[in-house]
Amino acid sequence: MIRMVIADDELLIRQGLQSISWSDYGIELAGAAANGIEALEMVRSVMPSILLTDIRMPGLDGLKLIRAAKEIVPDIKSILLTGYQDFSYAQTAIHLRAIDYILKPSDPKEIIEVVLKAKKQIEKEEQEKLERENYLRQISCMQDIVRNAVMVRKLDAAQDDGRCGGETETDADTDCSPYPVRNAVIRQVLDYISKNYMKDITLLSVAQHVYMNHIYLSRLIKKETGENFLEILTRIRLQKACELLGEPDLKTYEVAEMVGIKDAGYFSQVFRKYFGMTPSEYRENVIQPRQSGM
Repeated sequence: MIRMVIADDELLIRQGLQSISWSDYGIELAGAAANGIEALEMVRSVMPSILLTDIRMPGLDGLKLIRAAKEIVPDIKSILLTGYQDFSYAQTAIHLRAIDYILKPSDPKEIIEVVLKAKKQIEKEEQEKLERENYLRQISCMQDIVRNAVMVRKLDAAQDDGRCGGETETDADTDCSPYPVRNAVIRQVLDYISKNYMKDITLLSVAQHVYMNHIYLSRLIKKETGENFLEILTRIRLQKACELLGEPDLKTYEVAEMVGIKDAGYFSQVFRKYFGMTPSEYRENVIQPRQSGM
């Protein structure tokens, strides 16, 4: 529920406001203060979204209360209650971006209507915020897709040039990697991963293959490639998965198993993190348009 604090130094008015069934309107009455200072403490404590306040109160008047409350809750929606028909108050209320200015004595229905007006504005702002965040997430996902697509293209280019077969050390400068690798051991490592990615390989098994301590090998891989063993293995597996997703008869879980990932759920999670979309979305939005010539 949306929280509200009320402030009025007249007991009867406070009691009248408290007697309204605010919860029926989706409003939680989080506090009722007898003066501005007490109300400000409530604002600090409960962080309300709506402040319904009298203007003339001892200690801290309603206008000063609103200013102070905005420093604590910048988006707080304020509603002013007063029996003083002074235009200067209305001007200040406009300057403070108050939702409305209600003269006493007021009808409870009028007060409820104005509070619901504030509630509607809060809900609209929250929805707009969610839409902005979702839009920014989509932008971020698209940026990830572009970055990873560039990496996959580099990898494809390396394969097209015949540098992923590990034929000789002289022509294996990239070895299934988007960066040049000149260390002979690391070339062997990359070649081994590219040929065995579908198996349950680990850093330890790779280290045994090249007759090297796995801790030292881990540091050497990072130094030479900028990636760790798991990042390289995952990249190669996902690159192969992208190719396999071009086969319409293959199910997603079958593709996962074929690239060495037994858990289809985990495969989808990693694929989404890497490419910004699920395998199914990748097949629908990238592969199918490409195959249809779009």
